[in-house]
Amino acid sequence: MEDFDLIVIGAGPGGYVAAIRAAQLGMKVACIEKEPSLGGTCLNIGCIPSKALLNSSEKFVEISNHAAEHGIKTSKIDLDLNVLMDRKTKIVKKLTTGIGFLFKKNKITHIPGMASFVDKNTISITNGKNEITASAKNFIIATGSSSIEIPNIPVDEKKIVSSTIIRNLLEKGNLNRANKFLGREWTIDGIVQKGRQVGKKIGFPTCNIDIKDYVLAQPGVYAVRVLRKKSQKKLNGIANLGYRPTFNQKKILLEVHLFNFSGNLYNKLLSVQFLKFIRKEKKFKNVDQLRRQIKSDLNIAKKTK
Repeated sequence: MEDFDLIVIGAGPGGYVAAIRAAQLGMKVACIEKEPSLGGTCLNIGCIPSKALLNSSEKFVEISNHAAEHGIKTSKIDLDLNVLMDRKTKIVKKLTTGIGFLFKKNKITHIPGMASFVDKNTISITNGKNEITASAKNFIIATGSSSIEIPNIPVDEKKIVSSTIIRNLLEKGNLNRANKFLGREWTIDGIVQKGRQVGKKIGFPTCNIDIKDYVLAQPGVYAVRVLRKKSQKKLNGIANLGYRPTFNQKKILLEVHLFNFSGNLYNKLLSVQFLKFIRKEKKFKNVDQLRRQIKSDLNIAKKTK
């Protein structure tokens, strides 16, 4: 069990700033964050991405409606939503990774996981199946807040919802309700990367997509629809989102097997729409057992529209 002068619980705008300042003042500091990236709601899904999108939309309106007033002649103005969203993602990534750099620079220990107090000087940190303890003389609880309910307008999860509810539904595998609230299929965009070709070796070749900047759904198997960004051709398939425990992998990955498709998609941008949650990810005793389960999963996915 490691001992610190200060442990900060939460790496949002309050937590990470407090951790950095305390370290600069000479304290031995740890910061605990349950989400995959630092920065909290503000940097990852709230203020910063919203302002980035707002800035882009303001420029679109300005050019569309007021360029002529300045003597600027333009043809029809088109909006490329994919590029707009990519810009937002890059801004968020730059800021969140910047916090990690500042943590390293100031020798702050970043501990991923969920914290709970054991006693007044000790906490337990749980990350998946792993659990560690740490102690400190001082603590700062900077865990943020939950969505408020406006009087007489309750968040009933039917007509009025919050983004927190949608995130929780995704994390619990309740994809149908999450998609209903979103008004569309929950989607992951990513570049196809070269993998270990494990899927191909067992008879189910996959497109491997590295994912970093998404709120993640329940690890498991899903029926999906895939769009190639440039052609907009739609392909149905099945996907595994998770850690591939049968092969003892630790990095989360999105693997997509496409129906009735042959070709090379390496370095292509795909948009993966999640249609139906089939089952949770699990570790199989051997590859033959996994292969039999995949065949069963394929039958379910092929019936999904």
